[in-house]
Amino acid sequence: MNSKLIYIYLAMFVTIAVTGQTKQQAEKWLVNNWKVQYLFENGKKEVPGKGHENDGIIFQKNFAFTMLQEGQQLNGKWKYDEAKKQLELNIASVGIKTKLKVLKLTAVEFVYETKYDDGTVFKYHMAPKIKAK
Repeated sequence: MNSKLIYIYLAMFVTIAVTGQTKQQAEKWLVNNWKVQYLFENGKKEVPGKGHENDGIIFQKNFAFTMLQEGQQLNGKWKYDEAKKQLELNIASVGIKTKLKVLKLTAVEFVYETKYDDGTVFKYHMAPKIKAK
């Protein structure tokens, strides 16, 4: 009986530790300067065109972010929910909160999906922006 309790407690401890590491790792990977490589609008693939070459998001360790979109700079705070695979952006400069569904996140790839009120679905594929030395 005691050995069963030990295994249960051990399993709970390992689950908590792994979950915590996963969120920490995801937040560590998010802190980067991400550039849009391509996107899908309602399933149709598009590459950033003229005026969108620098579109992307810069996530900082202090949970601040800067979004560059169509030459405009938007600033705010971010929060990641590992359980829901959801990234919440509070865009203070325009007073909007939005939630992004994180589909894939690694050190070299960030894919997320967002849906607009009109039903349009965008899936963004991003990679770290490499700065010239």
